Amino acid sequence: MIEFLGAPILVEPGLRAREAEARWESELSVRQRRLLVGEVNAGLLAGRGRPLDVSVELEGVPLDGGATVRFAGDADGDAVARVVRLRADDAPAPAPSVRERFERRLPLTYDRLRAAALTGRVSRPLVRDDGAVRSRIADAAPTRAGAPASVLVGMHWLELGGAETWAVRTVEQVAEADLLPVVVVDRESRHPLLLGEIFARVLFVPVTGLAQAEADEVLRGIAERFALRGVLVHHNAWLYERAAWLATARPELPIVDSLHIVEDGYGGFPAFSVRADAWIERHHVISPALTDWLVDRHGVDAAKVVMAPLARLTVDGGAAPAERDPAAPFTIAYVGRMARQKRPYLFVRLVHRLRRAGVAVQAIMHGDGELDQTTRTLIRRHGLDDVVELRPHTRPVADTLAEADLLVVSSQNEGLTLTTFEAVAAGVPVLSADVGSQSSVVASAALVPAPARAFLREATRVIRELAGSEDARRAVWEDERRRVEKLSTHEDATTWMREVIARWAA
Repeated sequence: MIEFLGAPILVEPGLRAREAEARWESELSVRQRRLLVGEVNAGLLAGRGRPLDVSVELEGVPLDGGATVRFAGDADGDAVARVVRLRADDAPAPAPSVRERFERRLPLTYDRLRAAALTGRVSRPLVRDDGAVRSRIADAAPTRAGAPASVLVGMHWLELGGAETWAVRTVEQVAEADLLPVVVVDRESRHPLLLGEIFARVLFVPVTGLAQAEADEVLRGIAERFALRGVLVHHNAWLYERAAWLATARPELPIVDSLHIVEDGYGGFPAFSVRADAWIERHHVISPALTDWLVDRHGVDAAKVVMAPLARLTVDGGAAPAERDPAAPFTIAYVGRMARQKRPYLFVRLVHRLRRAGVAVQAIMHGDGELDQTTRTLIRRHGLDDVVELRPHTRPVADTLAEADLLVVSSQNEGLTLTTFEAVAAGVPVLSADVGSQSSVVASAALVPAPARAFLREATRVIRELAGSEDARRAVWEDERRRVEKLSTHEDATTWMREVIARWAA
């Protein structure tokens, strides 16, 4: 593939684009450059390869004096104009909505109201996709001669998280098999994972902000310009919606999706998967709970479901718990994004409650996200500045686990967290809300109810016991180690996916 600004681009850049490349490279960060390349790729695909006139704004200020740069394209027709708006790497988050302000001001009240709204709401029978979208998208031409052998990978976004870590690993496996990864994302984000070395070798195509007809053209263009060997769907609604068209346009094309979590109430991406089941060759799931949800509740053919956990994705080896000094404070850790799903505010309240109950605890909160300020405000409000240490995601998680006596998973919803595997491998027991398939790996003695009030009450009781008894703490870890070992008897996800991609590359 041709490169522009250090990343693959769909067409040979024209002279004006080449002139702009040096100026843009000096003014933009690596992340911004790769976002720009992605927007150009999306624009060229949406315009069926017609010339593309691009102007760039950084924080609303036009770059290069507002000049428009033309990418020649490889098809005839009038040029398509596109403005690419980029944010500074350290730009503050957008102003919060009314809902977000309410949640940040009264997080536990919001948590209870949300739980009440979902009470009794169960997954309704899911209507299978009838393929109606196929008639909306024009037929694809035959794949161009000499098109690069590729795999289309649909991702939700390029944020930090367990599902994203796994999705990027599959992108790396595609590249390792000498196939070109074509990565499509359909959710707005700062996309910090774009900084990874792999994205210098990926054709990146964000479809956020495109009109429906433009987004349809993007998929048709991908089918025509790339010799697709397979499709991987990682929580990408855009690709699920168009799976029927893709399977019809390229009937020999295998489509595999990967699922992590059943969302509250309606199912979330597993529900998309069930609806598109007719067009999907294999459903990869990471936990027994997801297998049961797909097969037993929604009638997906068990032969199509592959349970391959991520137990070894970020774990290398293992260690037993280190003996702790009984005179030292009991250190509990939170590891994950500062996001509503993870409920960092509930963790802060837990620390506050433990201190009021006379338990000598210290806490580490490792991660960042949209609830950073909410978390800091709660820490100050409860007088915990000297008790809770905040660490950015850039610091190794291993550092935090080396200092922790217990990992606490306070999430309102999960699949099966990578941090649980990492903690157990590091000799750290885990206390978790009973969500998703956490019961597969977390000891019964350390599994507590998910609703906020019950979580606080039971987690306080369990941590008081573990802080006072090293035997009890070690017993929890031993139980969890056995559970992880049992889960690890399944073929792991990395090995299974490598074999799938190897078949596509053959």
